[in-house]
Amino acid sequence: IAFANNMGEGIIFSTHTLEQLLSSKKCLTNLDLLLIDDDDDESHSNKAQHQQHGIKNSNNDAVLQNNQKQKRNLLNATKISLLVVKAIRSFLEDSSSAEDQDHDKSDRLMRLVASLQLSDISVELKHRDGNEFLVKVEILISPGDNDMVATVEKGGDAAPSVASPPQLMQNVGRLIHAIFAESNSANRINHAAIPARVVSEIIILDQEKDSKGASSDRTSKQISKSRRRNNNNADSLFSALMETGEYPISICRLLSDLMNNNKSNNSGRDSLKKKKNEEKDNKELSLEQVIQDLEQMTSKPHLFLYDPGNEFYSKTLHFGQGHNHYGRENELTTLLDILSNNHRSILSDDTNEISNVDSNVDSNVDAVFVSGVAGSGKSCFVRYAGNRLSGVGWLVAKVKFKRQLEYESRDIVASLFDKIMTDLIAMRDCGGGEGDNDGQNKVVDAISAALDSTSLSCLANFIPSIQDLVPNVDRTTARLETIDHWQLVFLLSNFVRAILTTLDRPIMICLDDLQWCDGSTMLLISEFLLSINQQEGGEGRRQSRFLAVGMYRDDEVTASHPLASQLLPAVQKSKSINVTEIKLPSLSREDVADMVMTELRLPRRMVIGLAKTVHKKTLGHAMFVVQLLNSLVQDSIIAYSPRKHRFDWDQRSLSTLKTGNSVASMVVSNLSRQRPKELQTLRILSCFGVQIDDISLIRLIDTCSKTLVPPGGLEPLLPGLVEQGILEMSPRSSAISFSHDLIQQHVYESIPIEERRQVHRDLGVFLGSMTSLDALSLKSTIEGGVDHLYLSDGSSTDSKAESIAKPSTLVSIVTDQINAAGPAFITDPKQRMRFAGWNLYAGKEAGEGSNFQAALFNYKNGIAFLLAGGMSQGEDATRQQLFRELHEGAAFASFALADAAGVELYAQAVIDNVPLEDSLVAQALLIRSRRNHGKYAEVIATGLAVIRLLKIDIPSAPSPMTVLQSMDETRKMTSKYTTAQITNLKLKSINDRKRDVIKIVNVLTVACYRKASPFLPLVACATVNYSLQNGVCEESATAFVVYGYFQIFLTDNFEEGRRWGDIAKKIMAPNSAFTSIVLYGYLLFLFMPHREVASILMEAYETGMMVGDVDNAMHCLFLSMRLSFMGGCKLSVLSKSYAYSLRKMAKYTRECAKNTIVDALYVEGLTGSDNRLFAVFDGIIQDENFLLADAKHNTHTHLVESIYMGRFFSAFWREDYDEADKWYDLAASLPSFKMPKIGLIYLTFYRGLIAFQRYRDGDGEEWLDEGAKTLERMQVWNTKASKAIFENKLYLLESEHYACNCNIVAANESYELSAKTARDNGLVHEQGLAYELCGKFLSSIGDIDSLHFFQKAHSCYVSWGAVVKAEQIRKDWNVDVGGNLTMSLSSSHPPTKHGLEEEEEKATI
Repeated sequence: IAFANNMGEGIIFSTHTLEQLLSSKKCLTNLDLLLIDDDDDESHSNKAQHQQHGIKNSNNDAVLQNNQKQKRNLLNATKISLLVVKAIRSFLEDSSSAEDQDHDKSDRLMRLVASLQLSDISVELKHRDGNEFLVKVEILISPGDNDMVATVEKGGDAAPSVASPPQLMQNVGRLIHAIFAESNSANRINHAAIPARVVSEIIILDQEKDSKGASSDRTSKQISKSRRRNNNNADSLFSALMETGEYPISICRLLSDLMNNNKSNNSGRDSLKKKKNEEKDNKELSLEQVIQDLEQMTSKPHLFLYDPGNEFYSKTLHFGQGHNHYGRENELTTLLDILSNNHRSILSDDTNEISNVDSNVDSNVDAVFVSGVAGSGKSCFVRYAGNRLSGVGWLVAKVKFKRQLEYESRDIVASLFDKIMTDLIAMRDCGGGEGDNDGQNKVVDAISAALDSTSLSCLANFIPSIQDLVPNVDRTTARLETIDHWQLVFLLSNFVRAILTTLDRPIMICLDDLQWCDGSTMLLISEFLLSINQQEGGEGRRQSRFLAVGMYRDDEVTASHPLASQLLPAVQKSKSINVTEIKLPSLSREDVADMVMTELRLPRRMVIGLAKTVHKKTLGHAMFVVQLLNSLVQDSIIAYSPRKHRFDWDQRSLSTLKTGNSVASMVVSNLSRQRPKELQTLRILSCFGVQIDDISLIRLIDTCSKTLVPPGGLEPLLPGLVEQGILEMSPRSSAISFSHDLIQQHVYESIPIEERRQVHRDLGVFLGSMTSLDALSLKSTIEGGVDHLYLSDGSSTDSKAESIAKPSTLVSIVTDQINAAGPAFITDPKQRMRFAGWNLYAGKEAGEGSNFQAALFNYKNGIAFLLAGGMSQGEDATRQQLFRELHEGAAFASFALADAAGVELYAQAVIDNVPLEDSLVAQALLIRSRRNHGKYAEVIATGLAVIRLLKIDIPSAPSPMTVLQSMDETRKMTSKYTTAQITNLKLKSINDRKRDVIKIVNVLTVACYRKASPFLPLVACATVNYSLQNGVCEESATAFVVYGYFQIFLTDNFEEGRRWGDIAKKIMAPNSAFTSIVLYGYLLFLFMPHREVASILMEAYETGMMVGDVDNAMHCLFLSMRLSFMGGCKLSVLSKSYAYSLRKMAKYTRECAKNTIVDALYVEGLTGSDNRLFAVFDGIIQDENFLLADAKHNTHTHLVESIYMGRFFSAFWREDYDEADKWYDLAASLPSFKMPKIGLIYLTFYRGLIAFQRYRDGDGEEWLDEGAKTLERMQVWNTKASKAIFENKLYLLESEHYACNCNIVAANESYELSAKTARDNGLVHEQGLAYELCGKFLSSIGDIDSLHFFQKAHSCYVSWGAVVKAEQIRKDWNVDVGGNLTMSLSSSHPPTKHGLEEEEEKATI
């Protein structure tokens, strides 16, 4: 059907249909697309709101429906106009091929198009199922249609020889007007209302139906005549169309520009004036420009088609504050597409829809790093993506690090997780659906399962709001001094994993300005990201997505920066994180044009000149572009023109505009325009950094002296500064921030240095006076409780007056201001001491939140204030106490940050200047720091000196006699107490000073053990005596274990040793991995089966990892695997466990990894496997010989001994007894050899077996004597310790002794008993050893039954997994492993006593 016939209300296109339609160059193919209405979202929303509020107003509904109908008609008419113009372009292109050089034909085509009417254009529709489908749009005439040509050529006036482009464009204008007239047929133009001077032009546009066949020359003459009459009013047509009120401004402007198209035919003149013409808003239109205008109108009608509301013109124009994102489409696509592990997020600007695409990528953790220069739009870019993800269910949290405030980095990270928790609480409190509530309950349950009460208490000090989600969490029960780096890593990763595995909401965290993050916090972020995707065990549901986005200024990050040296390399090497790097380039000219046309709501052709000028002067720097455009608005170079109904500018003024050469100069220039009051306000705000978290602080400042704040205060001036784009106010909170840190930086640096310090001091003093800081700082101690500060705005005396949302943060605000002024600016000694006290309290508060960087910063500043006037003898008590506490705090914070030099500096200052009794905290910190750095000799010397000064008696020259005497005296003293009486002593309070003494002794104990010092038993006895006299605490458990340990190995008093082990077990901290190591790994292992102890230590490992006690947890894991090995665990399971665990150990504690790899090599020697274990050391240590050399060089005696013992054990199983003797002798030469340990059992056992074998081999009587001594030792152990460990070993040593004495019957019986008891206790390897030695003995006396025992030994070793040993048996004794071997294996291995075989199959480490 022809377009003009019965079109009704018009055709409705969906966005999807239009995009596909316009993607076709010709738009003339059969598209068969359903035309649906998707432009009534606003009406549906309004209608829903009316229904929700019960509004029943038929008039309002009618108005609303009419408005929507008018918009729909306008949009349909615009879409049809676009299709018509594209059809004209296609007609011209198809009718004129590249080879066609016929100028007459070209002229004829132009004349045809210049005379087209709507009746010459067909829009075909198909009606089906109540809907209209578009079929095609085409030009009905043909270039070869002679009749049409003839008709066109006929006319009253002579036609020009060539149809000029202006005539063509004018006719396009007529066609578009006719389409809009059809779409508004019910409201045709009232010619009487139009000024007479332009009626003639409007008549021409409305005479489409009657003008078919009229000469194009005549039409041209009419228009020219009208233009001559209205030469003084070039916009008369635009004004006339506007006066009708029937068309939107954009259509009026387009029609006016088409009808006033003045483009000349002279191509030479065109080319000469091309640049000049572009700068005149491109009024001389082309078809492509018309298409571009119409495409803008159809794709974004709310911007480019519909008339804006009055608020668009009434409010101040400001660039950079909208929600649009310019010039970052490709980068945004990259950012969103990385989320394709579970689904790919494709977000449409118009629909905000997401389509899901399955993916097979395993990792659910993504890290994106966005880089660029300052002001390139990194924050805006990520905020844009975050808003889109937040709208589709993601939890999004963002933080920003601060320039020159690196010490606050950990607090900033803490606030990130606090925001996540706050969102979870808000979801719960908003009363979501039943599914949401179930999800919240699951999250709470998961967090409680992942973290025990102690861990939650520790974490609550880092994330305070966790107490509002998880019930019964008391942050005061945690001892924050135990929270170290790794503990925090594991707490955070377990916390977030619990959320991700239970809540169907992905999480996005944004870390802005990473270039200002300190090194320790950067390491925390790195390890957290690496841990978040690591699941302990293979069970559990799949995690939701986790996205971390980091933004940084690449020009401020050098190769040595923690970001480049720590974070980026760590995540890039990880296989569990998908890493993407995005660099934001400068904006292109088209990006700037897109920004200008969108903000001004004008077509591209009108703004391209402005965009070119701005781009040329800014080189596309995003912030520079925004600042320049805003300055043009402020200077009224860009201003609204009521006559033109749009924003207008003077292109000549733009061309001569002088700008600075950087964004900094532009910022300064813009700020200089501010009024004095506004500038003063900005300067005060800049002293608080980029952001003030609560507007209550500003209100409080407004109550201070008027010499500091401008008249009327700061708050009334904020809205104007926000409107100008200098400040921003958070829609979700009452925070006020500078719109960019560059603005804050330039405002702050513009303040003269002395004036700046004065402002800081005045602000700090005023805010401090509003608190009880002076009183609190006097009673603050390093381990005291936290007093909450409440801050009134001063406007009311009511107790319910408004207060700062987070009172505790006021302390840091006050001290930051005082510290920015500096001690050099404060000359009054009393004031310096006062401010030192404030810093003490602030440091303590930061330390209790485990932000040790901030704590150290405050302690250092407090020391600087206190010592600014020097330190003299005879200082008053308050000053001395302040000196001690500040230095102790600084030493403690340095210890937490692993800064050994800092600990030495600050602890030694206390030790040198205060009495011994008051220096115990510093002494303990100094000793602990030295121990952590392997300075055991210094620890022993310092620790002994301290406890002697405290009148704790320890002989200066230990000898066997003094050790035994001290043990006997302590036994007599302790015999006066029952076990219950000793454990009940823990219920009595013990003061901190006495507890510090025990802490020092515990550190000394570890150092003595590491150095195999003879002082160890003496220190243990002294500590037991001290605890019984002064009070028992958890720390006493270590000394009790060591005392019991020596009761066994020095006096053979197993009963007393076991008693002290049981006492230690009752008083030890329930989650202490360290005490578990000491208790089970060095004492109770004698009284319990190895695998039972291994299981307990594995639980201690898991608990330690849960609370982040990584170092001790790894040692528990090492001992657990060693005991599993000695307890007969399958070597195939152990081999895999070693390979897996070594990677973790090498990451967290190299010392533990070095000890573990010795055992792993021992296992590989038995299994024949090669897991390339030394690869975990990254080439630094290449094999065991390198490891031994490293241990000797660093005097790690225990590691050297461990290597010698491992080689001794391996030589024993290879039956290379000469080699075994060599390594035994080397181990025995070390001072640590006689220290009791798990390996001592097997060293003694294997040495005894070798001694008996060498005697039988004829190597001398001394070997029989040594074997007999070993047998006596084993008899004692079997009688007084666990038979599950020692009984089979005793039988085997007895059988070897009988064999040496040729007692064949007794020997055979003992061999059988040894094999049977080993089997009953799950010791398959020692069962095989009994069979093997029995076979060797029988073979030596010529008994043919020896082969049978070798077969049994072979089967046991195969079952154990010792493939190399089994093969050695087969070769050496010609064992037939076929035939009835299966039956032999079956008869040799009934179900074990503890069901250990089944347990091994399930074991995972």
